[in-house]
Amino acid sequence: MKQTLIKILKLLSPYKWWMLLASLMGFLTIGSSIGLLMTSAYVIAKAALHPHIGELSIAIVGVRFFGISRGLLRYAERLFSHDVTFNLLAKFRVWFFKSIEPLVPSKTGKFTSGDLLTRVVSDVESLEHIFIRVLSPPIIALLVGILVSVIFAFFDISFAIAFLIPYLLAGIVIPFLTYKLSAKIGEDIISLRSRLTELSLDGIEGKNELISFGKLETHNREFNDTNNKLIKLQRRMNLISGMNESLIGLMMNIAIIAIFITAVPLVKSGAISGISLSVLALGTMAAFEAVLPIPLAIQYLNNSIKAGNRLFQITEQTIEDKKRFWITSDAESFPNVLIGNLSKKDRFRVEASRNDTNLTKQRYLKNKKKSNLKLKGENVELKNINFSYRKNEEVLKEISIKINTKEKIAIIGGSGAGKSSIINLLLNFWKINNGSISIDNIDYNEMSEEDIRSVYSTIPQKIFLFSDTIKGNLLIAKPDATDSELWSVLQKAELKKFVEALPNKLDTWIGNQGKQLSGGEQKRIAIARAILKDSNIFICDEITADLDSVTEMNILNTIHSVTKEKSLVYITHRLVDMDKFDSIYLLENGKIVSAGIHSELLINSEQYKKYFEI
Repeated sequence: MKQTLIKILKLLSPYKWWMLLASLMGFLTIGSSIGLLMTSAYVIAKAALHPHIGELSIAIVGVRFFGISRGLLRYAERLFSHDVTFNLLAKFRVWFFKSIEPLVPSKTGKFTSGDLLTRVVSDVESLEHIFIRVLSPPIIALLVGILVSVIFAFFDISFAIAFLIPYLLAGIVIPFLTYKLSAKIGEDIISLRSRLTELSLDGIEGKNELISFGKLETHNREFNDTNNKLIKLQRRMNLISGMNESLIGLMMNIAIIAIFITAVPLVKSGAISGISLSVLALGTMAAFEAVLPIPLAIQYLNNSIKAGNRLFQITEQTIEDKKRFWITSDAESFPNVLIGNLSKKDRFRVEASRNDTNLTKQRYLKNKKKSNLKLKGENVELKNINFSYRKNEEVLKEISIKINTKEKIAIIGGSGAGKSSIINLLLNFWKINNGSISIDNIDYNEMSEEDIRSVYSTIPQKIFLFSDTIKGNLLIAKPDATDSELWSVLQKAELKKFVEALPNKLDTWIGNQGKQLSGGEQKRIAIARAILKDSNIFICDEITADLDSVTEMNILNTIHSVTKEKSLVYITHRLVDMDKFDSIYLLENGKIVSAGIHSELLINSEQYKKYFEI
């Protein structure tokens, strides 16, 4: 908990002075409320004795001053605190997106889409409250407690003690009790909220499967049970909040009674006037406004810590992947919140680079130049690649593949052989354990991710089409493409006649994930999108999976046609048209067991021959 809070506070540090200013405005606002009630009490009590108007003039001015200043300070406090809150929310969102973007898809695969959505939305928004509801209230309550204690001490030190004991109980003991009661509840609420989001997405995206398998009622029952549990826990949390307000109200009344009991002998002896009783009572009531938010702050603190843990669970995975780039390129951009996770040696290198302005500038310019490389993609080479998703579980072993200009290569093998892993490495979705990958004889480590992916047009096995029009889905590859360019790529993908026959043509909405289209039509949209990108190397990953044989042959013919002047990396477990490839690599258990052209492999490789016959 402590470490998570420190990390969150480090993220807040750029706004520390604005937060301090907002807290000061909050303190002055409550201070004005205290002044307003105390001066008003004095005017009313004194006026009952029918004094000369001159005796009330200062108090009347005080009422006017505190009344006006309270409104102005409340506005200033809201202005500053909400400005800080919205800036922090923006910062948290940008920070999390920048952290998660390099992880996709390499280290987000173990998280469901619903869980990720909850972290991106709900957990980030939970941190929004970290200042206005968690940090600011205790600061304001502390300052108000000091102020009122000093004022009451002017009357008599016993009044300050009578006020301070219930005030501390309301500001410390009750919040601690709140924390103990709500800690587990807050954690369960976050978990249930995440699960509810997962069930919602599953119910929407998988409704056809749920209906066809007769599981819709079961799914709805689980959804309702989860929702009811969440409602019950939220009700319990609200009851705890209500209990807090009652207990703080009790402490306030105890403080007033204690002050009255303390004041009686002093009034009898003439040490203070009876008018002071009303002044002290109303001042006490106004002061307790400062401790009302503290129990709620403890609840929000617990929720923020849990949300922070869930966010850091993802973002801290970036440390090892980003560390090398930041240290060797732009140390100035290395986030402070992550420096503590580096080794002593690496931390020294980051700080040394930060202190050397010229060195940092040179590295920045060097990387800026590299991020604008005009790569042709004339050759790609994987050399002695070893790779594993988890320690001690090697997926690829000593893989060496070379892709030359306009060369067509096929990578074949059964399920789990490591074919798709090679694609993930080519696209830099994952980092190799050892070996090297290069484009145009430039190592991947010397290029930005944008440069690497600029040379590839990819058609994945699982095509994702956005809930948009045909045009909108194509423009992802080239946002400034004209309609004539779109029709041209549709023609090459053999989809032009189909789209022309649609009532809205390019503006036809294709449904959620393209479900208004057939499997073959979805594949052709993906092919058209890849053609529009116009990269020199096409990557096709099991694109004929789940298609009938006629559609498969049509798709294959289209691919060979559009890549006639391109390089092609074709991943498949179905050995169709193998004679059209310049090189074929057969993978088994992450190793290349055979390589060559189709006719040679049939003669020289028993593994390939056996696989081909199967």
